[in-house]
Amino acid sequence: MAAGRWALLIVAVVLMIVSVTLALQGSEGLWFTAVAMGIAIFTTLRSGLKERRQNQGNSASES
Repeated sequence: MAAGRWALLIVAVVLMIVSVTLALQGSEGLWFTAVAMGIAIFTTLRSGLKERRQNQGNSASES
């Protein structure tokens, strides 16, 4: 994965941890942010895996 994706993952994880912590303390509106960060983490990891599979497939077909 590119450096930009790693930065996005780090920011999303930090925001999700903060949001969940505050939501557990009573801020109900932050559950939406926690869910959004979970979705961002999932889609970023999924696109990275797809890209890796495509690169492996391309290198295997060139051999």
